[in-house]
Amino acid sequence: MCIVIGVFFSVFSFSQVGIGTVAPSSAAVLHLKTANIGIVMFGGFLLPIVTEVQQALIPVTVSDDGLLVFVKDVGTGKWCLDIYDAKQDVWRSIKCV
Repeated sequence: MCIVIGVFFSVFSFSQVGIGTVAPSSAAVLHLKTANIGIVMFGGFLLPIVTEVQQALIPVTVSDDGLLVFVKDVGTGKWCLDIYDAKQDVWRSIKCV
């Protein structure tokens, strides 16, 4: 009986993950909050950093639409925030510096 109840609740439960917060937003899958030391707030979100060769080897599918990576390739000089466009099956640079 316990196993049946456990399976029932695991199928219908939803959760949000919070880092730096004990009360993540119900609208977010992942809620990141900056750290505070006194009055100073700091922190950031570090995306995966890949070369263009590594990016080409990421096994993306239609369900990966919107996947973000930071491409930093010394060989090609590319230094861009890229997003995967599943509809066109291409990586798009949304910001390069």
